[in-house]
Amino acid sequence: MRRERRRRHILAALVTVLFTLAILIGLWVLNQVPAKPGVIFDDTVSTRQDTSRDRVLPSEPGPAGQRR
Repeated sequence: MRRERRRRHILAALVTVLFTLAILIGLWVLNQVPAKPGVIFDDTVSTRQDTSRDRVLPSEPGPAGQRR
């Protein structure tokens, strides 16, 4: 009986230590994230307006009468 109880206590302590360690590592990693967003998450909107005269559609002939 005592052996079984001792095993349970050791297992419970080990699970508690591992869980606490995982939480602390996760919080540390989240704390290392830079405050400024990176280039991938850049939300700036382009100020250039796209007009239809700037675009050449594939069905329109290009320069020198060539089709694109």
